[in-house]
Amino acid sequence: MNCRRVAVVTGSNCGVGFAVASALAAPPHAYHVILACRSVARANDAAMKICKACPSASVSTVLLDTSDLDLVRTCCETLRGQVQAISVLINNAGIGGIGRPAEPTADGDDLVFRTNFVGHFMLTLGLLDLLFAGAPSRVVNVSSVTHRSGSAEWEASLPFHADARTYSSSKLALACFTTELNRRYGATHGLRAISANPGAVCSEIWFRGQQPPWQARLLRALFRCVFLSPAQGATPIVSAATATEWDAQAPKVKQKTATATAAAGAELPLRPNDAMESLYLCPYRTPTHCPMPWELHGPFAGARACSPHPLVRDAGACARLWEMTCIHLVQRTGRSPLALT
Repeated sequence: MNCRRVAVVTGSNCGVGFAVASALAAPPHAYHVILACRSVARANDAAMKICKACPSASVSTVLLDTSDLDLVRTCCETLRGQVQAISVLINNAGIGGIGRPAEPTADGDDLVFRTNFVGHFMLTLGLLDLLFAGAPSRVVNVSSVTHRSGSAEWEASLPFHADARTYSSSKLALACFTTELNRRYGATHGLRAISANPGAVCSEIWFRGQQPPWQARLLRALFRCVFLSPAQGATPIVSAATATEWDAQAPKVKQKTATATAAAGAELPLRPNDAMESLYLCPYRTPTHCPMPWELHGPFAGARACSPHPLVRDAGACARLWEMTCIHLVQRTGRSPLALT
């Protein structure tokens, strides 16, 4: 392995993940980028494309399927054998909900929630020692505007259940995970976690369901006309991973205020340098106190701090998610996810 700083990008053989990996591998960032994907063959093809576009790029691949906890563990062990430190971890891999019937994993969990959140939770905790060694390091959790309609009933989200909000809940969980990572490790281990919404992107995530071919073709044509390109969607993610402007320490949001506001269904105002623990970036120009409906499809602005759902700043909800997911993983794997480090 060369002396470049290391960035791991999950789900990076196509779409937004590929655009993020390409940007991180190229100057001025010039990370050694590890493409963590379900298909090593597709990951290798993506690595070749990145190196062809940027001959100075340094790229390698590793097998990762976040829906398979055994493969998540193996990925952590493989990375630990390959690198001594990781400076950037992009938790991007995921599956969407359009045209996809609810289905369980082999061990009875919800496939969407497992793939989008639980697998990344286990991966991140399994790589904490490498992230600490790479400090100052960044973890970027790729969320979505749909996190605003997610449910914080974590007990119901983990096992298989037929709920149209599962995708949204998985994205809310990722944003809450960001808050709890910062609370636990930000001040003591040089780890900075940030949530990023790539926006409405014309990406393959929307076409992996069971739509008829004609419907998929129609959706692709429509999405290309009105949605962002993968490169545009990658902008807030790359900014979250690399920009120093997001380093500032921020005042904490009072627990009572956050909880009361969440119960009322209103947004918390975004104060200057707010959300050291719950920073959320989006690619659109949105009013500070009223991100909706602009966050659905506002004017493209690169990377902008945006006020997340109030639950993302609810310390109790974020801590409960962490604790419940750890307990769930112990039940599924027989050991704590922190035992991987």
